[in-house]
Amino acid sequence: MNFRSVFLALSFSAVVVTTVCAQEKQVKDPSESQVLNTQTYIELLRSDLNAQRRQIINETMQLDDKQARIF
Repeated sequence: MNFRSVFLALSFSAVVVTTVCAQEKQVKDPSESQVLNTQTYIELLRSDLNAQRRQIINETMQLDDKQARIF
C-alpha cells in the first residue's frame, strides 16, 4: 500500500468514528423520550416568553440604552 491509500483509509476511519460518536443518545423508553421532549418544549416556551417580555418592556417604557442597561 502506498502512502495515499493509507492516508485515505485513516481519514475515512476518523470520519466514521466521529459520526458514530456524535449521534444523539438513543432513548429506548418511549416515556423517557416524552419527558425529554416535554422538558425541551417548556424551556423553549420560557425563552420565548422572556424574549417577548423584554420586547414589550422596551416598547412601552421607551428607555434609552443607558436606562435599559440599568433596568
